[in-house]
Amino acid sequence: MDSHIANLPACHFDDLPNELKTEIILYLENPSKLAKCSHNWYNIVNAPVTKSKWLIQRYGTTHALFHGIRIGNPFINLQVVNCLLAQHAHLSRYFIQRLMTGFERFESPRVVDLPQEVYTRFLQEGNEKFGRENIPDPCDDMEAFYYLTGGPQPISQARQTILDHLDEIKMLIEIYHLVPFPIKPKLPYEFFYETRYDSGRQMQAVSRAIFLCPALIGCWQRIGYEHITDDTNEYVIQGAMLMLYPCPPPDSWVEPTLDQVVQTLVHLRQLGFRLSAVLFVDIILYIEQYIISPIGVTLLSAYTTFCGYAEEDVINNFLEILLSPSRELRTVILLDLIISRIKPPHEKIVELFENYRIVNPIRIYLDNPHQLPMDWTFTKYTPAVYRYLLVKLGVDSIVARYLMKELSSVRVAILLLFSSTKVAETLSNANRWNDALNSFDEYYRMGVAFDPIVPLFGP
Repeated sequence: MDSHIANLPACHFDDLPNELKTEIILYLENPSKLAKCSHNWYNIVNAPVTKSKWLIQRYGTTHALFHGIRIGNPFINLQVVNCLLAQHAHLSRYFIQRLMTGFERFESPRVVDLPQEVYTRFLQEGNEKFGRENIPDPCDDMEAFYYLTGGPQPISQARQTILDHLDEIKMLIEIYHLVPFPIKPKLPYEFFYETRYDSGRQMQAVSRAIFLCPALIGCWQRIGYEHITDDTNEYVIQGAMLMLYPCPPPDSWVEPTLDQVVQTLVHLRQLGFRLSAVLFVDIILYIEQYIISPIGVTLLSAYTTFCGYAEEDVINNFLEILLSPSRELRTVILLDLIISRIKPPHEKIVELFENYRIVNPIRIYLDNPHQLPMDWTFTKYTPAVYRYLLVKLGVDSIVARYLMKELSSVRVAILLLFSSTKVAETLSNANRWNDALNSFDEYYRMGVAFDPIVPLFGP
């Protein structure tokens, strides 16, 4: 099928109806490559109506204007803004306030990469929507929200502060259409002048207020912010759990019961929030840094009860999450709890190692030993994990031997890298190489057997 499509003449793709071309564009992460196919594709990709639809399809009406400004010139222009506003893209007074702050602070067009006519259009729309006299404000709407919801106060006082200022908070949301800016992705992106991606402070303030006063969810939904529970999901659940398990805990703290934890999770689900296993593992790992008592047992039972899954399935799921190479475990308390409940755990752990392919393919070492990827010189886990599994399961276990195979391949990759090229050694890389070599030395000193990683005879 794929080869048949690949052999189709290019004109077939170019002859698609314009409506279908537009639909294709809307589902692409970066449509600019399609613009190079032909003049027709170029015109459709760069049409203001296509750009506006793409922004709304990708980011929703709530954050379409934010991302349009973030992408900047030449993507954003007056025609695109008009199309976005015609499609009811969300415009808040806070958005206008931050936009004005950016233009007032930066006068150079090289810094403020936004056409003047676009800026003027936003001000015009803001003045019509909120009233010219209501746009300037000594503090922006998000800062006002933070204080009106008791942001600087402890939880015990913040709930009453919200009730005392509920009318003012509702006015910020329902009249001035306040919504938090998107959370900054893990990858680096451009800044939006002073209106940058939210580093988490805004979302934390909003999430805290939502947990203390769930009625605010309805306020945002009434102004079209349908994804408020999705955008705040992680923060609300984390905040709720940290109210049960404050970090660090005060002297007066009493550990919550299983029923209290389950009731909290059920309440969050009723509000529309979703608890995933990955998020719950993250929460447990964070809390374990501050609380010495074995909270994992209670939280594991709470998650099992809340989800209605068999404990064996939850245990296996948590183990899969904990042994993912993308997770850097600094403590092994939860890992020990999970492994202790699997009888025997060896085969399950090795199965996960194989699924995650923690041992680099030996064939590449033989075919092209001097052009190995830099990632191959790093171990998949932290030293704490290697040490724990060695001590827990023993030097003769299949787990220790499998990890020795990985450590050996990493050690070989490091030696090949330094013997073939002049390496620019950063502090981060040096620390990771030292960790890898130290883990190898520890396994070697403990007498973990080597499995052959290179064939002795033949191919």
